[in-house]
Amino acid sequence: MEELLNKESLLIQEMIKGIDMHSLVNLSAKLLGNPVAFYLLSLTEYVHSDNYPKEATEDLINCRFRSTQDEIDKWSEMFKESIRTCTPSIQSWPYQRHRHIICGSSVGGSLVGYITAPQNILPLEKIDWKLFQLIAGIFGIALHLQKDSYLKTSESSLLWGLLTDNISDDYFQRNIIVPTFGSLTQYRMLWFLTHTVNGNQLTNNDVYELLISLKNKWYVLYEEGYAVITDGSDIIKWESLMAATEKKNVLIGVSDVFSNLKNIKKNFRDAQYALRYSNINGATSGIVKYNDFKLSHLIAMAGEHLDLSIYTSNYIDEIEKYDIKNNSEYLNTLRAFLKYNRNIDEMSKILFIHKNTVLYRIRRLEELFQIDLKNIYQVSSLVCSLIIHDNSI
Repeated sequence: MEELLNKESLLIQEMIKGIDMHSLVNLSAKLLGNPVAFYLLSLTEYVHSDNYPKEATEDLINCRFRSTQDEIDKWSEMFKESIRTCTPSIQSWPYQRHRHIICGSSVGGSLVGYITAPQNILPLEKIDWKLFQLIAGIFGIALHLQKDSYLKTSESSLLWGLLTDNISDDYFQRNIIVPTFGSLTQYRMLWFLTHTVNGNQLTNNDVYELLISLKNKWYVLYEEGYAVITDGSDIIKWESLMAATEKKNVLIGVSDVFSNLKNIKKNFRDAQYALRYSNINGATSGIVKYNDFKLSHLIAMAGEHLDLSIYTSNYIDEIEKYDIKNNSEYLNTLRAFLKYNRNIDEMSKILFIHKNTVLYRIRRLEELFQIDLKNIYQVSSLVCSLIIHDNSI
């Protein structure tokens, strides 16, 4: 018992030096007398000891390539069940040269990963099972102290790895996405802030209630919000999601549908852009789709390399100068006209004026500035010009 406490003290001292996971796994291997690796639940290798045999990693690849889908499904269920208990066990996997000692690693009752060691060096009677379990627990704490405590499920750890470019091409070549996204063939990325538009902090219960209507969803805290991946074909649930955003006063940015998981980061940025642009332009709740803001995004990106002022229509400058001189509201009227697609009722509400006044202003716009609002080329030019004029991203 005293020897175990001494080893625990060494591990804790090593951990609090600066949370160097590589140093911690090397010390663990030394104390165990056996190579050891720590994996996230997505089966991505997080860190391994310097003496960890290459053949152990090759075995994992061979297992995937040579196994049938039924064998993989059966192995996955057995594997998940064995690490859920967070007690050491020996596993013999298909097409692998060595058995492995594995032990789940948890924090506060949430499984975050597992440690594994090829059982080919120590005989069974010399394995220190209590030390093995202790080391698994230490790695859970270390991961928590690295602010990765939200890696609570295999899905979220995979999602985090994809967003941070920590999933290698080798991982995709192995195609080991078990137990993760199941049989989904298309995805959609959502992003929303950790607080409401009014600034109130979202609780875990708020997040749960927002996403409850989605059949498939996995999410992690990322940057200043929640990154969520869900089923791209699950649009029948979106009406419920929209109602939840209005109830919670939350704005959610949404990417296009995509089929390649490696494109998650690009689609996250698209969802993020949609939310930020719509928020700056006055949206307070609901679902905003990147598909509706592609022109805005294109113009914003072009503005990083070009002086966009030379591409704005002269009409905008003329209308703005006229408004300033005459204390009129023609530019706002034009903006509402284009935004609400000629819907006089919506324009009347947003401009706080009577429908007849809206119709009068539209007629005067065309007369004063020689604009033909039925001409698609003029309207397209005005839309682009207003985006350039209003774009503050």
